[in-house]
Amino acid sequence: MKYVIAYDVVEDPIRNRIARTLLQFGQRVQGSVFECHLSREQLEECTGLLQAILAAPENGNIRIYRLCENCDSQSVGMGNLRRTMDQENCLII
Repeated sequence: MKYVIAYDVVEDPIRNRIARTLLQFGQRVQGSVFECHLSREQLEECTGLLQAILAAPENGNIRIYRLCENCDSQSVGMGNLRRTMDQENCLII
């Protein structure tokens, strides 16, 4: 299943650890947004690692959005987009 993971974290060390962790599971598409193809087990591993890094709510937040095939195929991108493995699934305007 494809997931979009976005985070908003103020502290550089925490933000950098989150980014390094997400690079193990997917591909950065914007500064703090990643696209990941994850099995249920990989999702559990990823969320466990992210929870441990974030540690406390006051450190920021992480959002994980699941994209069904229909939603993914209708995605739209604009502007200076980073090339991804799923470029064909994003209508570029």
